[in-house]
Amino acid sequence: MAALLAGAAPEASADADVRERPVGLTVRGKALFVDRAVASVDGHHADTRGRLVAVGPDGYEHTVRGWTYGQPVSAGMTRLTIVIWRVGRRFEPGTQLCAEFAAADARACAVIHR
Repeated sequence: MAALLAGAAPEASADADVRERPVGLTVRGKALFVDRAVASVDGHHADTRGRLVAVGPDGYEHTVRGWTYGQPVSAGMTRLTIVIWRVGRRFEPGTQLCAEFAAADARACAVIHR
């Protein structure tokens, strides 16, 4: 079963949320296969874009899903801008999936494990 963790955070199930303020990342999948990823950034940002990158165990970084415009979402007092990607691929154990936004100087990463 895939476990995701961010930095020194404890392990979580395959359906985990990773948060590095102001960016969040949710990865859905089974074992080493990722079905989809959802990234968010705090606040409503006009024309903000997010992207999903993978950093392999060897440190090589490549774009999984390129810059995509986000959609503003509100729930009560919470305001977010989100981007949803269908990933549909397998990754090597130890690969980090990272979401980043043009509107934020932060990145949220999940490490894929068996």
